[in-house]
Amino acid sequence: MEAQVKEQQVSSFLTSVATKSQMIDAEFLKYEGILEGLAHSAVNLLSQGKEDEKTYFTDQDIASGNRTPPDYADSSIYGFPISVGWHVNKLAPGVELSDIEPLIKKLNPLRHSFQRLMLKSYSEIITPEDKDSVMEVIHEKGLPLIWSYIGLEEGLFAEYPGKTGYPPEFDPRKRPWYQGTLGNKGAQWLKPYVDVGGQGVLLPCTSPLFDEQGQFLGVAGVEIKLDYIRNHLISMTEFAGIENTYLLNEEGRIVVASSDQAESYKLGTLINSIRDLTVYPRAEVVDAIAQGKSGYINFKEDGKEKLIAYYRLHSIGWYYFAEADASKVIEL
Repeated sequence: MEAQVKEQQVSSFLTSVATKSQMIDAEFLKYEGILEGLAHSAVNLLSQGKEDEKTYFTDQDIASGNRTPPDYADSSIYGFPISVGWHVNKLAPGVELSDIEPLIKKLNPLRHSFQRLMLKSYSEIITPEDKDSVMEVIHEKGLPLIWSYIGLEEGLFAEYPGKTGYPPEFDPRKRPWYQGTLGNKGAQWLKPYVDVGGQGVLLPCTSPLFDEQGQFLGVAGVEIKLDYIRNHLISMTEFAGIENTYLLNEEGRIVVASSDQAESYKLGTLINSIRDLTVYPRAEVVDAIAQGKSGYINFKEDGKEKLIAYYRLHSIGWYYFAEADASKVIEL
């Protein structure tokens, strides 16, 4: 009877981890859908759009204070002023505004797609027409996706929400998310990197942009803070016995762990490199991941019985992973 109860409790633990992995999977699929919508809108404007003569903003316009979006205001979420109605345009070093302005004008209507798609990461109910709710959600509550953007081969960077604070040497073509996308065919989650926008370490999902002739145009991307993943997606604090949870990539390397500490960087921090990810220390788990398996193992460590459950996230090919103290799981 005792063995049967123990088996049921372990089964309950495994079911909870599997259910959590399905929820995470659905979230990542939603973010990929948002990225695909952004990429589609950008390519359409670049290929078929006309120059929009309505006001646009560069980061220098905002920095100088000569011209700022009418809704430019402080945000408790971002820690500095942003615009929710306009994206910002940043030119790479050596790029002249007179040369790039036709592209800026073509992409000016993208501000509507940026806002509409970013809102979808929070809710399908709130629409751009509900301006008060839009301001409250983006400024004070925060979206799951922190940034969305496109970077073009010509050296133009368009990012939403609109802001300033880029260092002069910022060039989208040199950023980890751009370099990591070259050679890819569709949406892909890349390694974490440090945000120049002061939001700490981010996980980017990017997609290359191609015209109808297959010509490479640039990169579209959306980003989520590792802190958000840690605190809102992978955490299972409600389940007794779970000591740590992780996202592991297809190589068994740790992308984020619930036990990690938040990292902060100043606005304008420019690090054009990606940190190395640590391989999860148990070889049998890494081997199982390499074979595309989901499952669980139990083992003893420092005299304590441990349980590890791991499930593949089909959306991105990574793994959701939970470590637990078996004695506390079994006591439930």
